[in-house]
Amino acid sequence: MIFEAIVFTTIGLSLSSFFHFDWSIGLSFGLFVDVLIFRFAGVFLIIFLSELIMRRKFGLSVKDLIFISYAGQIRGAVVLGLVLKLS
Repeated sequence: MIFEAIVFTTIGLSLSSFFHFDWSIGLSFGLFVDVLIFRFAGVFLIIFLSELIMRRKFGLSVKDLIFISYAGQIRGAVVLGLVLKLS
């Protein structure tokens, strides 16, 4: 999930580089929805492909995968907060 860290770092650095800008609810909501969709899709796709390639089941239920995806969202928010704190 290094790509997610890159995305949150880029967003944080981009936001912190501007001194005067207007908040856009549409942009904020769009970013949130995009990250949410791609995070869940990424987790489900990686598990599916790895089970397909390795030909073994990991024993993860849908509930486990949702928890993993949600934990990634929290981690991303922490990364974004730390990047904003740096600048």
